[in-house]
Amino acid sequence: LRNLPGVEVAWLADRHAPAAAAAARAFGVGRVAPLGEPLDLPACDLALLAVPLHARAPYLRYFAGRGTAVFTEKPFAVTVAEHREYLGWFGGRPVACGYMRRTYAAVRALSLLLRHGWLGPLRAIRYAEGARVTSGGAGAALLDRPHHEGGGVLRDLGCHGIDLLGFLTGQPAWHDVAADIAWDGATDRDVRARFGLALPDGPCAVDFAVTWLADTPNELALVFDRAVVAAGLRPDGGLTIGDPAPGAPRRRLDLDAGGARTFYQAFGLEWQAVLAALAAGVPGEFDAAGSLWTTELVAALYA
Repeated sequence: LRNLPGVEVAWLADRHAPAAAAAARAFGVGRVAPLGEPLDLPACDLALLAVPLHARAPYLRYFAGRGTAVFTEKPFAVTVAEHREYLGWFGGRPVACGYMRRTYAAVRALSLLLRHGWLGPLRAIRYAEGARVTSGGAGAALLDRPHHEGGGVLRDLGCHGIDLLGFLTGQPAWHDVAADIAWDGATDRDVRARFGLALPDGPCAVDFAVTWLADTPNELALVFDRAVVAAGLRPDGGLTIGDPAPGAPRRRLDLDAGGARTFYQAFGLEWQAVLAALAAGVPGEFDAAGSLWTTELVAALYA
C-alpha cells in the first residue's frame, strides 16, 4: 500500500494495542487508533478489515453507517443470510472481498482460454487442495472453530476454490450437490464433493476436494473432449496440457495473459483493482456482491 501512488495509510487499529503500535513503527504509519467500545475510529476513505470472520459484523455495521468503503479478507460471511445482510448495510456503497487468486497469471490464462472457447466445451472440473499439515500458531485457533463460526477447511481453503470455479465459469446454476465431510466435532477437516454446473455449452461435472488430512495434487484441472489443462494453486503454479485420459503425460502450456506470479504481485494487483473501482465509483472485480455465489455454494456443500 505504501508503494501505491496516491495512497496514505492513515492509521492502524487492533484489539491488542502493542501489536498495532509495533506495526505502525515498522511501517512508518503515524497514528494508532484506540479500539474500544463503542467503536470510534478516525475518518478514512477505505478501511481494510482483517479481523476474524466470526468477529466481523460490528465493524462492517460501523463502517457502513459512516459511509466508509471496506475491503475484507475472504470469505465475506459465514451464512448466506449474513452475506445479504452485510450487503444491505452498505446499500450499494463499495465493499470488497479479497479473493486474490483471481489475479494469478495461470487463472487469468484459464479465463482467456474459456472465454474464447479454444478447446471447445468444458466437460468437467477437478479441484483438489490440501495436505496433511496446516498452519500453527495464533491462526490455528481460528481454523479450529466450529464451521458455523467460520472455522474448518471448507471456509479456509475451500472458499478460494469455489470462488475460482465461479470466476472462471460465470457463476452458473449448480445441481446434484453431494458431499462427504470428515468432522472433528463441529469442525470440518476433509471435504470431498461432487456437483454439476449448468454451462451454456452443456453440463459440467465438478469433483472438488479440500483437506487437512491427506496430500492432494493441489491443482485446478479443466477437462475438455480432447485435452485437460491444469493450473497449480500457487501464483507460480503455471499451466500444463495433456490428453484427458487419467495418468496421461502433460506438457507445459504458456499463455501470455498477464497476472501475478508471486503473492506480493497478487496483493498489489488486488489493491490496484479495489482502489481503481473506488475512485471510479463502480463495483469492481472484487465487489462482495460478486462473491455471494461462493457463499451460497459453500452453504450448499455443508447442507
